[in-house]
Amino acid sequence: MRMEIKLSLASVLFIFVFLGEIGLPSKICVGETKKATSDCPPNDQNVRVAAKIRSVKLENQDEDEIDFVMHTHIRISNVSTKQVLIFVGDEDLSYPGFIGVLLAKGKSQALSCQYIYDFMHGDPPSIFGPYIRKKIDHETPPEDVFRRIEPKGRWEFDRDVGFIISKHGFETRYEGAWDKIHQNPHVWLQLQLTMLPYFPELQESDFLKNLQERWNKNGHLVIIRHLYSEPIKLTLPVKRGSKSDNEEDL
Repeated sequence: MRMEIKLSLASVLFIFVFLGEIGLPSKICVGETKKATSDCPPNDQNVRVAAKIRSVKLENQDEDEIDFVMHTHIRISNVSTKQVLIFVGDEDLSYPGFIGVLLAKGKSQALSCQYIYDFMHGDPPSIFGPYIRKKIDHETPPEDVFRRIEPKGRWEFDRDVGFIISKHGFETRYEGAWDKIHQNPHVWLQLQLTMLPYFPELQESDFLKNLQERWNKNGHLVIIRHLYSEPIKLTLPVKRGSKSDNEEDL
């Protein structure tokens, strides 16, 4: 019976990943590791995200859109004085999940959420809600579902991140975005890391806050849905098949 459930969950996730890869972007604003403004939600003050873009390639271009793939190296650092607990999921639902891309013309514009383009993904199907809640609702953090980062420690990993820019703009506010980028491909990028999916079973109650308090002696549980990288200077390739190397030290 257990194997049948796992196969069912994996099948649903495969469908979600496929739909997520072709999904439309949605508006989101970001903040650096500082207090929230009226437009930008905060990062978790206990962790900091930095990213290195090793390369970015324009993979495909047609009359409607341009497809990019970036090879990234991501570092999540614990900047607090206590252990940090980060949800990583399991073989059916691994995290950090889908990584969004936000583009601005300058660093100050990125920090104030004045984007010329963003590309986001949605959340997993609601079937995963009860599954995840049952998986994490314990007296202590399950070792196989959470990663622990010690004070001043860090977690580093590589991830290929794909995103699409529409030539016509998925939304009115993005009309002409590709023309601007094509004329001046030097942009500032932020990555949006999905740390927790949105499920009513998790967010629409005090479940996560209660869990955070319950596990306080084990460390700080990151319950924010998204973490955002510090702005990264990036040059996008503008010709099909071209590739830009953008490696900088973290």
